[in-house]
Amino acid sequence: RQNLDCRFALEYKYTTRILRELLDGKCDLGICGDFPETAEFAALDHTLLWINPNTLIVGKNHRFVSMDKVRVEDLRDETFVVWNHSNLGTNKNLIDVCKPHGFLPNFGTEAFNDMGVLSAVAMGEGIASLPIKQDLDLSAVVRVTLEDADLCQKVFLAWRKGAILPPAAKRFKDFLINAVKEPPFVC
Repeated sequence: RQNLDCRFALEYKYTTRILRELLDGKCDLGICGDFPETAEFAALDHTLLWINPNTLIVGKNHRFVSMDKVRVEDLRDETFVVWNHSNLGTNKNLIDVCKPHGFLPNFGTEAFNDMGVLSAVAMGEGIASLPIKQDLDLSAVVRVTLEDADLCQKVFLAWRKGAILPPAAKRFKDFLINAVKEPPFVC
């Protein structure tokens, strides 16, 4: 009631779209996945809020189900089901995991949400990396542990550098940063 002209909206979007809307000035803050510090995003600042451990998800008939150990090298010829084709968010983590082993992950089917990713994996269209702690029905897929790397989803708060935030946005930003002050909060 203090800010009658203030509008607070919380929308569920993928990192690419969140960052685009921040850069275009359509929003003041964005809670998003990881992104590289390149010229494309030079106008943005960000801080790590938390890290979600991820797991590898495969179909019930996938070859990884019968393997004792799955290593990063085993991912070389796999196709990943992703929300969208980009080098941001969870995809960036997959790139960062695979690149030191001399390859980049093959991003195939785009599913645009977690349920779509699970369905595509269950139908054998590829494998995926999803956060472990989600209320998702995993009965149609199998979780597989990657032995030699950590899969994760880094969640950041981002904003335009030098932007003067409206008072409500500044308070929300400060609240989030203070709420997760301990070295990074892990869900």
